[in-house]
Amino acid sequence: MKNIIIIVIDAFRPKNLSLFGYDKETDKNLKEIAKEGIVFRNFFSSSNTTAPSLMSIFTGRLPCSHGIMHQFPYTTEEEIEKMYRERKFWLPSFLKSKGYETQAIDWLGMFFEEGFDYYKEREEWQGKPKISAKFSPAQDTINLAIAKIGGAKKPFFSFVHLWDTHFPFPTIEYKGNQKKDISEVLEEIEGEAQKEYFKKRVIAANIDLYSIENMKEKYDEAVREVDRQIGRLYRYLKEQNLWEQTIFIALGDHGTNLTEHNIYFSSSSLFDETIHAPCIVH
Repeated sequence: MKNIIIIVIDAFRPKNLSLFGYDKETDKNLKEIAKEGIVFRNFFSSSNTTAPSLMSIFTGRLPCSHGIMHQFPYTTEEEIEKMYRERKFWLPSFLKSKGYETQAIDWLGMFFEEGFDYYKEREEWQGKPKISAKFSPAQDTINLAIAKIGGAKKPFFSFVHLWDTHFPFPTIEYKGNQKKDISEVLEEIEGEAQKEYFKKRVIAANIDLYSIENMKEKYDEAVREVDRQIGRLYRYLKEQNLWEQTIFIALGDHGTNLTEHNIYFSSSSLFDETIHAPCIVH
């Protein structure tokens, strides 16, 4: 049996990858992996938010069928009840029944834990259900993934969730040039509702950056860091002679708007920026 690794990169968009024509190389390692695999250039997520998208990955069904339509904490009891009632297939449980060791490096918990022999974001965490969490850096996540893969006693299914590219990119050290233009951008926004959203989403994030340009650059740096860490896993698999025995998938659960369509650092809406995602398969 082939090993299986699925890496989901949160809020990951093609527009910031040179694989898809970006003028900056943020994806050196992903490009190397792509040479040995397939790049799906027209891959679209089933949702613009994480929970419905992951449910689609694990069930093979669209949100209207599997039931989970909203991101936490807006998922309703009715949605969860429908999900349990209608669910006919759950990838982790299926693979476990076929003899796989199933492991997940993530913090979402709840019903996503089902079918996994191991489900933690970090070793000291006991797997209690969470609605939000301080994201672990990609380096720590990949370290744990490598440790669990290295300890596997049989073919493994490893699900790895990287959050560094999710606003406000708290795992990334980046100070920018300290340029300040937030107040000017706020003044240019039309409509009070959108102004209030901008204040809540961008200003209240308190990420010690004061220009839209620097925030966009920090997203690029988050992509570079994710790429570096995926590269480490790739090289580990090569060194351990596991690469050719492994189905390797790296994809975005959805995209994100940085400033497009007057939507700032959010996956709100169904524009291409929010549902067009990278997908690379070896």
